Amino acid sequence: MQTKQSSAVLVCILMSFATPASSADPPGVSLPPSSAKGGAPAQTATARLLFSAGTEAYYRKDWSQCRTKLLAAWDILKHWQIAVNLGECELELGFHRDAAEHLAYALRTMPAKAGAEKRVAVESLLDKLAAHIVTLTLTIDPPDAEVFVGGKSLGRGPFEAPVYLDANTRHTLVIRAEGRKEHRESIDGRPGLRWDVVQRLDPAAAPPPPPPLPKPVPVPGMPAPSKLPAIVMGALAVLGLTSGTTLLVAGSSKRSEAEQLAAGIKKGGCAADATPVDAQCAQVEHVARVSDARHNGGVAFLVGGGLAAVGAVSYLLLSPGLFEQRSRSPQQNGPRVRVAPVASGHSGGVLVKGVF
Repeated sequence: MQTKQSSAVLVCILMSFATPASSADPPGVSLPPSSAKGGAPAQTATARLLFSAGTEAYYRKDWSQCRTKLLAAWDILKHWQIAVNLGECELELGFHRDAAEHLAYALRTMPAKAGAEKRVAVESLLDKLAAHIVTLTLTIDPPDAEVFVGGKSLGRGPFEAPVYLDANTRHTLVIRAEGRKEHRESIDGRPGLRWDVVQRLDPAAAPPPPPPLPKPVPVPGMPAPSKLPAIVMGALAVLGLTSGTTLLVAGSSKRSEAEQLAAGIKKGGCAADATPVDAQCAQVEHVARVSDARHNGGVAFLVGGGLAAVGAVSYLLLSPGLFEQRSRSPQQNGPRVRVAPVASGHSGGVLVKGVF
């Protein structure tokens, strides 16, 4: 609690602020007419009435009523004389932080004509309040950073005046600015603590790159056909065509041999009922049968090989998904080979066409 001597000093200050009053007016301090500047006349009149009521409660030492009336006047009109009376009432009630804020406002806005004596008296009260509160001075870069105490914003800087906090409480101070790293610190709320915060916020780190897009999951479908059947049929086609061609050539050779043997026999040739002793006729017949057998076998192999080749090509062309791009040019697809059998009554072979 403030001493009686201090209260008396403040009462003297307040009474010195008063304007002349009639004998019917209650004791107390009245706001000067100049206080109406910057506000509507009706609001100023209401603030004046509340101020007078609060001052009367002050003289009665009804501190609770004093604070109630003066807070209502303060909400209407921010005036240094209201701040002085309100700070004194809050000091008596033990609202030390609120009292320091109002008295500090009064010092900042008190005009020079108020006199040095009044300023010194308010400064003395504010110095005594410092033993019951925590006083912060904030020097921040960037200056417009926002300050939070206990999760409550104190606004944006620069903070030219000290910031007052309640004592006997540990406070968490947070400083934030766009594009800067957040600063956070804990302040011990010892009564009378004076804490200077000089803090430069470092630039915030660049945000991490977005995560890569997930790879598309293939939709399950029918499995690609196997190339094995085409390979088997292709091998059979090559075998059949090669064997058929070889047999046709061998049969043709035997046919020429049979014709040469028959030409060497005497005129009249071999009779149908020729006896086995006729060695030449028997040899001609044997060579002719071998020639026919090889010719027929060659034709059969050529036909089988041709069918196998047709089957292999058809399988490759008609199987979906076997090749991803079949419409590309021959140069892009690589070399292609086409094999087809060729056979006649006396000869046979294989026709091979390719694109390289």
